[in-house]
Amino acid sequence: MARWSSGDRPLIATTIVHPEGDATFAAAAWLAPAGLRFTLVPGTQQPGGSWHTVGEIPPGQRASLVAVFNSGFKYIDIDGGFRAEGRTQVPLVPGEASFVIRSSGGAEVGAWGETIRDRNDIVAVRQNLKLIVAHGAAAKGLLTNHDGSWGSKHHQVQFTPRSGIGELRDGSLVYVAGPDLDLQQLADAFVAVHAVTAMQLDIHPNMTVFHLFDAGSGTTAGPAHALLDVMTAPLDRYLTTDRRDFIAVNER
Repeated sequence: MARWSSGDRPLIATTIVHPEGDATFAAAAWLAPAGLRFTLVPGTQQPGGSWHTVGEIPPGQRASLVAVFNSGFKYIDIDGGFRAEGRTQVPLVPGEASFVIRSSGGAEVGAWGETIRDRNDIVAVRQNLKLIVAHGAAAKGLLTNHDGSWGSKHHQVQFTPRSGIGELRDGSLVYVAGPDLDLQQLADAFVAVHAVTAMQLDIHPNMTVFHLFDAGSGTTAGPAHALLDVMTAPLDRYLTTDRRDFIAVNER
C-alpha cells in the first residue's frame, strides 16, 4: 500500500498551487502531525562532526520510510546553526528561521528564541536564514531587502528551483517546492496553502529533493518517486551516503 495513508489515516497529501495565476506553479506536500516522525540526518560534510547516523537512512528505518526531503543552504553561506541527536554542532542563532524536531518525533517551524524557545525535548534544529512567512503573511522585502536576511541578492531574485518548509495553524507541516521561482513566489505559495510560518530550504537543480516512498519491508525501502518530475536527484539519494544533511520522515 502507498505510504501516503495508513488505513483511514492520511499521512501525506499533495497538490499543485499557482502563486501568480497560471504563470508559475509549485507542488505542496502536507505532512500529518500525528502519524509521522521526523529525523534530521547529518551529511558526511554538512555540517561536519561525528554522529551516530550520518549521510543516509539506517537500514532498520527504511521499511517505515514515507518521505525524505532536502535541508538548507551550506553553512559557509549562512549564519545559522545545527543540532542533531540532541547535540549542537553549529551554534544556534537567535532570530534565525528554524526547523525544530522534538524527542517525540514531532516538528515545528519558527524563529529561534522568539516563537520557539529552547527546551529539553528539542533534539534537532536546522536553521536557514530568516522566516519568509510569519503570522500567515509573506515577509516584507523578500526581493528588495538585501541585508543578508535571505542570502545574497542573487539568491533572492533569481528564478530557480526552490524549496521550503512551513507550518499550518493546526500544527501540521507543509513542504513546498517549485521549478522556477523567486523568493517572493515561494513565500506566496506558502500563503496560498495557508501556512502561518515558513522558511526557505535549499535552492537550485538537484538540491531540491522530495521523494515519496511506498511500503517497504525488512531493511528495504519501498519504491520511490519524486514530488515533481523536474526533481532530478536519483531516487536512492539519502539511501546511499550523501554529503548534505536532510530530513527523513517515517510512519510512527
